[in-house]
Amino acid sequence: FGICLQENRMRQLFLTIPLSESWQQSIQDWIHLQPNYFPWIVSEKRHITVQYLGSISDEDIPAMVEELQSVYCRIPSFFLTLFSVCPFPSTNPRMIWAKVKQSPSFSNLVTFSRQTTNLYVLERPEEGVPLPHITLSRLGGQYDLTDLSFPTSRMRSPMMHVKRVELWETVRTQRGKQYEVLNSFYLEAT
Repeated sequence: FGICLQENRMRQLFLTIPLSESWQQSIQDWIHLQPNYFPWIVSEKRHITVQYLGSISDEDIPAMVEELQSVYCRIPSFFLTLFSVCPFPSTNPRMIWAKVKQSPSFSNLVTFSRQTTNLYVLERPEEGVPLPHITLSRLGGQYDLTDLSFPTSRMRSPMMHVKRVELWETVRTQRGKQYEVLNSFYLEAT
């Protein structure tokens, strides 16, 4: 697997869909038109969360990775559409999101991911289908959102072909939270 494991260490893990270059560029183009005092998330950290796994033991990671690999290789690749940028929630927003259009393929991916990782997740499992989105900013303080120019129609970006899911670890460093890719899982080619 190429994962260096330490005995009984707990890791903060989550499953993500990495963004295509064209989506990264569309988002970056929008951000460049906005005030620079907002706490924008850097492009390397932008992703679509499939499932937050929480604390997973080093001991369990190899078996979980093997099970995910056997499931994901049978899930057909699919397309997602970048929809709009908006504050979330709409009342007292805590984030700025790039919304992704909900799709049955994304919902199926989430369902299969949860079923496969259920044995390894120690925390209360997530319920419902998450809204696919990309967090662009976490608004920890008071920000005047009227300074932002939110798109009034769908963002001009091609559909993204989702061909893989990645297992990411959240690592706390002196520079804040960093993400490390532990594994990539390729979906069935369509």
